[in-house]
Amino acid sequence: MAQVWQADSSVQRDDSTVAPFRGLRAFEQSWRRLEVAATRGDALELAAASASAARACLTDGDLDEAQWHLQRGGRFLSLHDTCPRGLTLQCELAEVTLRLADCLADEDEHAARRLRDDTRDTLFEVVRRVQAVREHGAMTSALLHVADLLAALGDHSDAETVRTLALQGMASASLSN
Repeated sequence: MAQVWQADSSVQRDDSTVAPFRGLRAFEQSWRRLEVAATRGDALELAAASASAARACLTDGDLDEAQWHLQRGGRFLSLHDTCPRGLTLQCELAEVTLRLADCLADEDEHAARRLRDDTRDTLFEVVRRVQAVREHGAMTSALLHVADLLAALGDHSDAETVRTLALQGMASASLSN
């Protein structure tokens, strides 16, 4: 039980129940966001709300629900695979998926490894798709995010290669201006 000591050290407050309520509030906000996006038919917003809901589920410790939201977000993004926001959201989903893999590692290392491998494949797909993006800023941002995530996976060699691609993109953008 987490204890928070107040100014008067004889008074204690049990802070162990605060985190689930934070997770619940975040989930409720994500759910409202999902409802609005569904009403509008906005696949990109549905993907963003799914990522947000997955984060909230992780905070609440509901790993199965988090995984469901991540898969759902990926399906929404398949409709917008080369737009800059879609690539940014793909990186965001990958980042949340890595958090899920970390949470699963103690319970099921095999499932965690599969999630990490799938995420790595997704990141390389983002690198392939980013070539179609004409906005140099969005391209560079996506590549740098991918590089950070690859490094988090322990794939430092590929992370450096992707960083080099991002820097080359930045250099070519500044030369064309």
